[in-house]
Amino acid sequence: MVKRTTLVSFILLNQAWSLFGQSSPYGTGSIFNQVLGNLQDNSVIFESNTGLGNNGFFPDPAAILPTTTFDIYVPTTYDGSEPYGLITYISSTNDGGIKPEWIPVLESHKLIWVAADNIGNSQQIDVRMGTGWAAVYRMKELFNIDTNRIYSSGQSGGARMAQTLAYIYPEWITGTVPICGSSYPTEVAQDYETENPDGHYEVIFDFFESEVDYIKGFDQRFGIMTSFNDYREGDMMNIYYNGFEQAGFDGKILETAGNHCATTTQHFLDAINFVEHPEVMIQNDSFTNAQPETGTDYFKAGATVSGGMCVLAADPASGDSSAYLKTTSGFKWNNPYGTILSANTGWTGSAGNDPIRLGCWEYSSDSAYCINNGFNQTGEGKGLVVALFRTDSTTHAAIIASKEGVTDTLFSGQFSDWDGSTPLRVKWHLWDAEWRVEFGKHFASSSVMNSQIRLLDDRRAVRIRWSEMNGNAGYWNASDWANGAYFMASTQKSDSSNANVSLDDLEIRSGNDSVFIDPVAEVNIVQDQHNLVATAGFANYQWSLNGQLVSEGPDNILTDVEEGTYTVQAENNWSCSTGSNSVSISYLGLKDFQKIVFSSYPNPVSGSLTIKASDKLPHSYRLYSVSGIKLHEGTFETITVVPVQHLVKGIYLLKIDEGETELIVKE
Repeated sequence: MVKRTTLVSFILLNQAWSLFGQSSPYGTGSIFNQVLGNLQDNSVIFESNTGLGNNGFFPDPAAILPTTTFDIYVPTTYDGSEPYGLITYISSTNDGGIKPEWIPVLESHKLIWVAADNIGNSQQIDVRMGTGWAAVYRMKELFNIDTNRIYSSGQSGGARMAQTLAYIYPEWITGTVPICGSSYPTEVAQDYETENPDGHYEVIFDFFESEVDYIKGFDQRFGIMTSFNDYREGDMMNIYYNGFEQAGFDGKILETAGNHCATTTQHFLDAINFVEHPEVMIQNDSFTNAQPETGTDYFKAGATVSGGMCVLAADPASGDSSAYLKTTSGFKWNNPYGTILSANTGWTGSAGNDPIRLGCWEYSSDSAYCINNGFNQTGEGKGLVVALFRTDSTTHAAIIASKEGVTDTLFSGQFSDWDGSTPLRVKWHLWDAEWRVEFGKHFASSSVMNSQIRLLDDRRAVRIRWSEMNGNAGYWNASDWANGAYFMASTQKSDSSNANVSLDDLEIRSGNDSVFIDPVAEVNIVQDQHNLVATAGFANYQWSLNGQLVSEGPDNILTDVEEGTYTVQAENNWSCSTGSNSVSISYLGLKDFQKIVFSSYPNPVSGSLTIKASDKLPHSYRLYSVSGIKLHEGTFETITVVPVQHLVKGIYLLKIDEGETELIVKE
């Protein structure tokens, strides 16, 4: 958590800096070899709370700015009337020039670029980072900068400097977009080799654990760019998996074709979209409690929650060959911001080879949602599925997409280090251009559908590039998934002796607000003398007394009920069900109350219904249809008259105070 004194200083500096916002003193477009001049207000210099950003480690901006030249890019739409974001860039060479592929993104996202000359890899790290940071101070005075959109970037060794600068100033730098290089606050395990054996990065500054916790208190995002043949790709994978993922930093690796530092416009756009867009927590569930920590409850069959785990237990002996859990908190992913989804899953025992399916399904209609059990919609609706299955000696994964009646197996692979006996972490980065699936274990062998699908060099992440399929026409249309999607975990058994499936630590984050899915109407119970009446319109009703099933069928009325507590589970025509309120029956007290307190007449009635009480105390009444809809309500003392002539002929339910419900016939 950020200290109050730091926040106060941060806010005051923001206010002071914002006063200097103005139109560009250098025009727009590309500006080369520009001296920015010295600071006008030295009070904006901000000492770091982490690392070596203070105590004189960085050179004084007054010693840097008067003589250092910078390359700048100012979007052509900038006029100073609104704040623009800022990227401070540290190159690996002595040329601070912008990458031409990135200019369209700077224009579309209103980002100003500044990069110092002569701070390449041959220079001291204090000078390199200090110059990049001094540029931020001065650009804040010269331009109208959005202080919530200050990013650091760099290339190769400069990328390492830019990433470290973000750790030193987490209060200011809200994200990084480094290319072909990165860094982490501490040493990380070296699981993924670079092109040159034992050529891994050494940590630049070894931050204290307390400092790492302080950095994590800020919502920074790290969009790391690399390429398939980048000889530093392994270093970035080590930082991502053994640093960001383990510690809980918000990062993403974005790959493209080419050698060290290769990039494209789309490559940079994906990185910027990741660090810029807000994320909404759609569903967060450790399955410790009956309800998720964030999000709404599930529709499920054969699924139980206990002890920090959801267990899917299909029972083919009872006719239930599948078990599933599906969210009612939906999300939208087919856009530039997308969705991040993760969960742990596995089998609870060693027997059987029944599949595990983690799916993202289009919410096309209530009926399609209800019918879907994770297996019967493949090839019918739009779906994305990660399937896990095992034989006697090997464990496998398949990645499947379905649309318009066609099912494509995009990837299949055999694990080298997972036998299914322990939970497997599966994480999706899903957006309109790409689906990246990261597995917690590695593959020994694999096959892909086409060249736009690739098992990356870490042997655990699969990159599926939607936008490059079908001759760059894309796999999905922009209108696909427009109504949103939902997550579903499912399994299917052929033998009751086979192992069940476990699911835990489910998390869904999206760049858009959630979509609530409610495919089944509410059901309520009202009492009519010795009968119970549930909301009409459902296909099946399961009545329970004190938790035990006592009746099942299409009738919404349970007659001649005995004393106890009743509930009903109502199922619609598409097999979605919902529970009711509970009603407790106790005849003795209710009969004495009803006999002494009130009467109603005439019954049958055609015009007006009179309700009369035998005392002079205040009472309330409510008149319902048999489907549970409230038609009239009011209060009275001794007597009242309720007009009912406008009601259609039929049976109605009258409830006085909290007493027994009386059946009223309208002629």
